[in-house]
Amino acid sequence: MRELTPPAKARPWWGFGTFYAEAPAGNEWVINHYLLSKHGIPLEGPNFNELIPPIDIKDVRRASAKDLFQEWVPKIDDSAWLSNSHYQSYLVLNLCRILHTVIHGQPGSKKVAGQWTKATYPQWNSLIEEAERWEYGHEMKRQTDAVAFPRFAVERVNEMELLRAES
Repeated sequence: MRELTPPAKARPWWGFGTFYAEAPAGNEWVINHYLLSKHGIPLEGPNFNELIPPIDIKDVRRASAKDLFQEWVPKIDDSAWLSNSHYQSYLVLNLCRILHTVIHGQPGSKKVAGQWTKATYPQWNSLIEEAERWEYGHEMKRQTDAVAFPRFAVERVNEMELLRAES
């Protein structure tokens, strides 16, 4: 737990209806550690901040930007993945969180990030609102927008120059 960078050793993970016995830790490691340090409530034992060193918000912003490029941008070319309504909604709401974290400078819930993104970039209001309303059994036919929105997010994140210091 004291590692601020994602550990090299894989860990078990459950996602999208599948159990992965050895899934690599990704950029979410830094983001989750930050959120636990700010909002974690111990049920037993020491406070989370006694277990880990402090995490700078710059590292969280950088991890969020990396997540955009490593996790979400590759999905732009996966038409089968993007044809799934659930994944379209999931993509849009996660990109709102990335934009909110990287540009606004603080992580937020999907709801908070969606509100901020709609206010900041109103041209995406209808897509974000549809993603927020989506539920199983409903069709979300926004594949074209689900490709355009990550490209837009990439442009905005690149403007922040967060990753250039590491190049």
